[in-house]
Amino acid sequence: MLDALKFAFEILIVGALALPWLALLERIFPSKNTFGLHALMLAIPAQARNAVFIAMIISFGYLMGSAISRFSKDFFNDELWAPLPTEDLIRQGVYFDEFCSGPDVLTYTKWPDVPEHPFAPNGFCPGDITQPQTSDSTKPANTKRKAEKEAAAPPNRAVIVHKKPFLEAEYSDKEKLEKFNHAVNEVFDLQESELLLEGLDKVDRLKQYFDQITVLRGASLNFLIVFALCIFGSLGKLRAHWSGNRFLRLLPFLPPLGAIYYALQSSIHHLGEARHIFYSDPPLAEIVWVILGVIGFAAILRADTVFPYLRTCLISGVIMAISFGGWWWTEVMYDTQIIHSLPELRKPGESSGAPVSLKRELGTPDQPATQSSPPKAAPPLQPQSTEPIPH
Repeated sequence: MLDALKFAFEILIVGALALPWLALLERIFPSKNTFGLHALMLAIPAQARNAVFIAMIISFGYLMGSAISRFSKDFFNDELWAPLPTEDLIRQGVYFDEFCSGPDVLTYTKWPDVPEHPFAPNGFCPGDITQPQTSDSTKPANTKRKAEKEAAAPPNRAVIVHKKPFLEAEYSDKEKLEKFNHAVNEVFDLQESELLLEGLDKVDRLKQYFDQITVLRGASLNFLIVFALCIFGSLGKLRAHWSGNRFLRLLPFLPPLGAIYYALQSSIHHLGEARHIFYSDPPLAEIVWVILGVIGFAAILRADTVFPYLRTCLISGVIMAISFGGWWWTEVMYDTQIIHSLPELRKPGESSGAPVSLKRELGTPDQPATQSSPPKAAPPLQPQSTEPIPH
C-alpha cells in the first residue's frame, strides 16, 4: 500500500487539491437526499469498513488527480491563453535561448573538462541563413568569426552563418513560428526519451522537476476553478443586491455567457483547422470553460448570500498566481536540464555535433544525407565433421 502511494504521490496531491472546489460545488448545489457515503458504508460489514473507506479515498483521489493532471496539461498549453505563457511558448523560448540566441552559450564549452554544447540541427532556428559546408579548396574567404564557426561545426551539416532575432517582424509570421514550434517539440521529445531510457538513477533530478510540474500545474487549474466559482458567487450576491433593477440583474450573467461563447468559438475554429488531428488533440480547455460557464449561470441564480465569496476569491487567486509562477519557472528548469544533460551522456572523445538523439547524418540542400552501409552477410557455416566420436 505504501509503495503504491509513493508511486502515485503527486497524482494523489493533485486529486486532494480538488477538494476545495468540490466542497464549493456542494455549497452551491446542496443536496437534500439523505442517501450518501455514510449510508453506503453502513451496508458494509463493520470489520471491513476502514479498509473499504481507505480504498475508496485512494481510488477517488487517483481518479481526480489523473483527470485533472491531463486536463491541466492541455489547459495551460492552449491558444486561449495567448499571450500568456503556455508550455509550448516556454519551451520555444528555452530552446531559442540555448541554440539560436548567439554564441554566448557555446563559449562556455571551450573550458577544459566541460562537454561541448550540442549544435542545433540545420534549419532548426527561425531566421537561419545557411549554406552547405564546402571543402577547404572551394571555401571562399570568410571573416574570422565565420571561419571559427565553420571549424567548430560537425561534418556533413550546413554552417549557420547568421541568425536573426526571434521576434523580428520578418520572421514572426504564423507559419514560421508553427514550424519552429513543431521542430522544438520533436527535438524535445527525442531528447527526453533518450534521457529516460538511461534509468531512474541518472534522471532523478528530472523526475523531481516533472513531479513538481504535475503538482503545480494541477494546483493552478484547481484554484482557477475555485477562483471562477467564487467570482460567479460574488456576481450572484451582487445580483441579489440589485433586486429592484431588472437591467442590472442581467449584467452578472455576462461573464459566464462570454466564457461559453469564447470556448465554443474556439472549438469551431479548432475543428475547422485541425479536423484531421481532432482525436489526437481534443479541445479539453474549451470543455473546461464551457462547464465553468454553465455552472456559473447556476451559481449566479442560486448564490449563497452568507458565504464569503470575495475573501475566498482573493485567497484562491493568490494561491493560483503562486502555483502558476512556480509551474512556469519549473518548466524552464526542466527544459534546460534536458538540454544540458545530453552532453554528459557522451563517452570521452565522442564528437558532440548534434544532440545524441539527432546524431544521424544530416543532409543539406546540395548534399543529401549519406546512407548507412548495408549490414555484412554472416559467414557461411562450416560443415560439421562426420568422424565418429571415440568412446
